[in-house]
Amino acid sequence: EDKRFADNPLVTGTPQIRFYAGAPLITPKGEALGTLCVIDKVPKTLSSEQIQSLRALSRQVMAQLELRRHVAEQERHREVLEAYQKRLEEANALLAAQSVTDDVSGFHNTRFLHQYLDSRLSQGNGRVKQMCLVFFDLDSFKNVVDTHGHLLGAKVLREVAHVVNRHLDAEDRIVRYGGDEYVVILPEQSKDQAVGKVEAIKREISSTPFLQEEGIYVRITASFGLAMFPHDASDKRQLLAEADRCLFSSKQNGRNRITLSAH
Repeated sequence: EDKRFADNPLVTGTPQIRFYAGAPLITPKGEALGTLCVIDKVPKTLSSEQIQSLRALSRQVMAQLELRRHVAEQERHREVLEAYQKRLEEANALLAAQSVTDDVSGFHNTRFLHQYLDSRLSQGNGRVKQMCLVFFDLDSFKNVVDTHGHLLGAKVLREVAHVVNRHLDAEDRIVRYGGDEYVVILPEQSKDQAVGKVEAIKREISSTPFLQEEGIYVRITASFGLAMFPHDASDKRQLLAEADRCLFSSKQNGRNRITLSAH
């Protein structure tokens, strides 16, 4: 008989409702989501206590819905925060990699060299691990730059680094020290092992025509100096100085050669 429900399909058809009481579900912002209701097939009358109980239940339902909404929001915030944290870590990793990467060769720079040597040579575990350090530079590289320009000269430097890298093992490292000078780090290798690698690198540099894509086919040689820790030097400064001194000796004695520390 109630005009609000008389034509409702649940009243006119199955289950033929004849009693309905509903407490609205209202959000803290005043939005009505629906009702918590009780129904029956026979007319009934609720007492004031039952009405209060129904209202209390509706508030509990609303509290649970709000709790679920807050949990869902927190989960979304957590996902957003994790995604941001991941992007931040990736950006930091990229910056860290860029800070130790040489722009010209694409390999390592002097910042990496000093960090690496400081870490490896200062390990206080009582075990001194040997390491060979190789300085080398390109003979008469200025002629390449004067003839072909700085851009193509930089490409030669990059191509040389890739040639050298092909002869290095996973733990070995190549560093562009500056200009056309490089450092190769050969950790935990004997001097004989290091010399074998350096001889192979020297042969391939001298036999490789660079700037082939440009149709120029530049030929170049390199001079090398090699020192070993701890046999030839007791710390980083001495190791760098001794390898550099050996390189200088190679340049003085005709270039395109390898000089070993005599210590």
